[in-house]
Amino acid sequence: MKKRKYIFLIVIIIVFFLIVFLFAFKSDRKLTYVESFIKEPIVYIQKGIQVPISFFKDKLSTLKTNNKLLNDLAKYKKTDMNNSILKMNLKEKNKEISELKDLLGIKKIDNYEPVYANIVNRNIGLWYQTLTIDKGSDSLLKENDLVINEDGLIGKITKLTKNTSNVKLLTSVNNMFQVGVLINNEGDEVFGILNDYKNGLFIVRGLSYNKEIKKDSLVTTSGLDKSFLKGINVGKVYEVKKDEYDLEQIVYVKPCVNYNNINYIAVMRSK
Repeated sequence: MKKRKYIFLIVIIIVFFLIVFLFAFKSDRKLTYVESFIKEPIVYIQKGIQVPISFFKDKLSTLKTNNKLLNDLAKYKKTDMNNSILKMNLKEKNKEISELKDLLGIKKIDNYEPVYANIVNRNIGLWYQTLTIDKGSDSLLKENDLVINEDGLIGKITKLTKNTSNVKLLTSVNNMFQVGVLINNEGDEVFGILNDYKNGLFIVRGLSYNKEIKKDSLVTTSGLDKSFLKGINVGKVYEVKKDEYDLEQIVYVKPCVNYNNINYIAVMRSK
């Protein structure tokens, strides 16, 4: 009997709550005082919960948008950097191709023919003294063979192995390593000795006569010392000064070769 009473009581409670809910959801009825009293604080509580939730949702959305923009910007910068690197590499390759084409344009001179080679070593401590190329005695090269590029004279070979050669650069000239040159001075030929290199300029002394030397006159090898072929470009007259006694002209020559940027060369091998 007690069990039945409990079941009956539960059924009554359920029916009561169903009636209350059905009554509460009617839209055209007025709220009771108790409902109004309960509903208002509930509404404020809901607002108090929703405000920070909405705030954090907005911030999270903004943060996601900013992160996406930053990622897109990083990708763009990376792409732009890669494009810049590719352009630089392409420019460098085009420059090398142009140098090779010019170098291949070097023809046979008298009894000499060009043997093309690459630079394989250049000591920073001896930057203006020497460099090493990838051709040697197996290519029938010999000591004192001239080394040139498309612009002019670079130096001459001093030591060889089977597959490499050391090249003494023209910028290492001194009293022990001198080069006879010819200044083409408006139709007149003025001979001199190139025996020094300072501050990016060759220095020529011992001119055959003291006629006024014009700026930008072409300077080539004279061929008189038999160590260098005649007519290889050395540079152009940059400046002319008198010595300390005002007796001799000293000619400063700007090199035609950029000795800071040598990539490919030709060795003039005798037949």
